[in-house]
Amino acid sequence: MHKPTFRIAVVMQRRPARSRWADSVWELHGVLPDPGGERRRLRQGDGIEQWLHPGFELVLHKDEAEGYYMNVSAPEPRVFVLWRMESGREGEFGLPVEVTVSADEAARWLDGGHSVDGVAIAPEIFAWVGDYVETWKAMERIYESGNVRAIGVSNFAPAHLRRIHGETSVTPAVNQIEVHPYLTNDEVVAEYLTAALEDPNPDVFLAAVGNVAKARGMSSIAEESGLGRESLYKALTPGAKPRYETVLKVLQSLGVKLTVSAA
Repeated sequence: MHKPTFRIAVVMQRRPARSRWADSVWELHGVLPDPGGERRRLRQGDGIEQWLHPGFELVLHKDEAEGYYMNVSAPEPRVFVLWRMESGREGEFGLPVEVTVSADEAARWLDGGHSVDGVAIAPEIFAWVGDYVETWKAMERIYESGNVRAIGVSNFAPAHLRRIHGETSVTPAVNQIEVHPYLTNDEVVAEYLTAALEDPNPDVFLAAVGNVAKARGMSSIAEESGLGRESLYKALTPGAKPRYETVLKVLQSLGVKLTVSAA
């Protein structure tokens, strides 16, 4: 079956580094519609070197629809590039390997320990992906036909849910929250922890706090809360019984606080 495809080229850049261990660094510089041709140098001078890597394809998959929607609905939509360092006749250089416009797929790459960078999405690419997020409306039609009992989303922030509610007729039955780079958003974190706190099992809340701490960086949370990194891991392990003071310190480091309301 044909899948929507957009051909692009990736520009990698080497620039001087202010480091005692390296005199230069490679990084993603840009993404543009594919001009064709072979890999070639675009610029060299003043310590800057840029290479164009044509021949990449953005391919849209139905099971990544939520990741596309999350990306194009974000304040700064991006194209994500997985890349690695290689050695060749020109010495070491940054080589792009895969590209995506799915925030979820980029998160999985990061979880796998890969080097992943993102750059602002070009207007023509944004328009192309934006058409595809209309998939939600197609899902609505399937729901209304009675072929499925419910439809939902994953990792949608409140702004995304408001847009779905305002522009479509079916409210998502569930918003599954998982750990990924966007879990650093304070509003999403607050909703995630609030939902976990409503579960009668205290381990659910501990696990949720642990997930957020991992997304923010255990080392930084440990430093801000005044707790040892190893102690923090133990305190947030399901089954642990951390002191109330410890939980408050961690929540404060995460930028959230507990509130009480009438049942």
